[in-house]
Amino acid sequence: LAGPARGQEVTGAATPDLDRLSAEHVRRPDDMDLAFRLGEALFRASRFGEAERVWERVADRATDPGLRAVARYDMGHAAYRAGRLTEAREHFQRAREVRQDLEAAGRNAQAVAQEIAARMQRTPPEQDQQGEQGEQGEQGEQGQDQPEGGGAPMEGEIAPAGGDAPSAGPPETPADAATGEGLSPAEALRILDGVKEGVPRTAAAGRRSREQDW
Repeated sequence: LAGPARGQEVTGAATPDLDRLSAEHVRRPDDMDLAFRLGEALFRASRFGEAERVWERVADRATDPGLRAVARYDMGHAAYRAGRLTEAREHFQRAREVRQDLEAAGRNAQAVAQEIAARMQRTPPEQDQQGEQGEQGEQGEQGQDQPEGGGAPMEGEIAPAGGDAPSAGPPETPADAATGEGLSPAEALRILDGVKEGVPRTAAAGRRSREQDW
């Protein structure tokens, strides 16, 4: 970028001029030329945020259009040094609007815009990365929720053969199916003989048939 308007060098250390200018600015807050020089001293001391604020008062309150344009131009350098590229570009653009012959402001605004675009291309959006990580996490959770096999069958499933399903009890005998009551072996044989001869014989448990046996 083209250097600040008055070529102030950044030293990163406070100077006696900074203390003196700060004291004078307190006594004469409406002196915009004094405020501009205070901004330069703050810029040389790497106090870029403070320099930007002082120059902003000059850019807003100075009656000289040239001083307003130069203050806005130097605000662009302070914002750039502080890492605020979008604000730096806006300051340079406004400086060029105030003073059309300040070509350095236009070149700086274009250079900062190109740097912003280059940084955006190098850095992928965080939202896309978080979305991919979220999808991977959901897939992993679904894999953990799947049963590994075995265990009790779910409702509606058929238990495997040879399992521990409870027995349905002893099978019914023909007599049980016919009468619904238990018969002794002798009584069951008499009933079967009667069926073969065409005369059914029934005998309830605990009593004899009224018909004569033959």
